[in-house]
Amino acid sequence: MVHDNTIKIGGLLYVVAVFQFFVLELVAETLYPGYSVASNYISDLGATCVKPPSTLSCVVRQPAAKFFDATVFTMGLLLLAGVFLVYHAARKKPYFITSALADLAILLTEVFPENTGWAHVIVGDVVFYFTGISLVLAMTIVKKGIIRYLAMAFGALTLFFTVTDIPAGLVGVGGQERLLVLSALLGLLVLG
Repeated sequence: MVHDNTIKIGGLLYVVAVFQFFVLELVAETLYPGYSVASNYISDLGATCVKPPSTLSCVVRQPAAKFFDATVFTMGLLLLAGVFLVYHAARKKPYFITSALADLAILLTEVFPENTGWAHVIVGDVVFYFTGISLVLAMTIVKKGIIRYLAMAFGALTLFFTVTDIPAGLVGVGGQERLLVLSALLGLLVLG
């Protein structure tokens, strides 16, 4: 019974992490002058750089950056706390390791925002590769039912969008990134 409650609390932390990100990221978009979901990267909300990962010309827009930075940090912290609770209940090391690495990388996006250049790109890649892998490995935690297959599918989509470039002409660079981010976030939401 204790393990059931622990894993439920961990799942609740996943849900809260994703929902607060959706809300505060939207707030940051509204506070950013001229922000476009098609033309801007999500990371632009923290610091906008010309032709990332170049650091030659970067602008931090306030108060949008404060909201964005707070939501990313909160999401990373809640997901990390959630995965520790899930591990305590399920004891699945491969899932725990990949998920914890992804969650730590989310926290590191705060330390290495877009205006840090290649460091931000590398941390971002760690976030998405390990989030995708952990969602696929969630099958070791969720033994049956549609949730198991949805988490795996969103994990596979996250990995697909991490390694594949959808033509920017179709959805813009912001749209490309959102396909990836939404796949990861919906996977975490389903798993939670």
